[in-house]
Amino acid sequence: MSPGKTDTILEVGIDYITATTTQRRTATSLDAFGSYLVDTQIVEGHKERGAKLRGYWGRAAGHAAYGRRQDGAYVRLSGALADEHWSQCLQLAENVSRLDLAVTYLPASGPTRELCNLIKQLRKKYTGRWEKAPVKVFSNLAGPEALALGSRQSNRFLRIYDKGRESGDAYFANSLRAEAELKSETAWSMAQRLDSDENYRVQIGAYLAKFISIKGMCVPWSFKTSQASLAFAGQSTSFMINSGSWDQLLPRTNDLSHVLKATAWMAIQVRPSCARLVDAGFRQEVLEALGLPDEWSMDQAAERGTSRGGSKTKEFS
Repeated sequence: MSPGKTDTILEVGIDYITATTTQRRTATSLDAFGSYLVDTQIVEGHKERGAKLRGYWGRAAGHAAYGRRQDGAYVRLSGALADEHWSQCLQLAENVSRLDLAVTYLPASGPTRELCNLIKQLRKKYTGRWEKAPVKVFSNLAGPEALALGSRQSNRFLRIYDKGRESGDAYFANSLRAEAELKSETAWSMAQRLDSDENYRVQIGAYLAKFISIKGMCVPWSFKTSQASLAFAGQSTSFMINSGSWDQLLPRTNDLSHVLKATAWMAIQVRPSCARLVDAGFRQEVLEALGLPDEWSMDQAAERGTSRGGSKTKEFS
């Protein structure tokens, strides 16, 4: 970045996820969640369509798709839906075959000039061998609008593009998006790493910063006070990041709608199974499976015992 100029971060998060599971779990978990999300997209006005992917058959609408085949099921989410529900998909899945990490920012010099600067840096790195460089530049009459680095078939692929032009959304006007497309074991490992970190958005920013820097470009956003670490290509690397501000970087769709969707899905898909097990005498096993603390179950038992005129120490049967 040029001295005295500051880029503004708009969003940091997960932009795309494809998760899979095997046949033994599909009847009540991942594909049921995928079906629910497709239904919510239809209710929101998106058109339903068939979904076919590598032998999977299912349904899709808007930013959600799911399908089944003989050996399992998959769910694919994109955009804000992926950012809201990627962790839930991970918990229901046995593998993540693709995971896209994204940072969207407003470059102080504007998207076209910023892309020109990045391309200039890449040309310097590949001096004398630009024609064979693993770089693709996409341009219009006004100048470059996107660049891609690496192979789409590899486990790591980087693209930086004019998000305003790509989306047609006024919210993203004059912004650029940097995306790391991760696949196979790289996607699975990163998904688990991010899910275990409450500051995962900081980790996304740090990972993309490292990715951009090793490709030969200057990182287009600033790092400041606190340290965040991550593994990249087998090496541990530290970055100085202003976590106080980055922790507040939520997608603009951040509201309670995703909570309502999640709880509605639980009521439809999870509650009936839990009720059957509780009726069969496995209440404690259900609580343990859901990860609810013993204190919670004891408190609930005490409340129920009191309301029925029983002892406050009455336990669940």
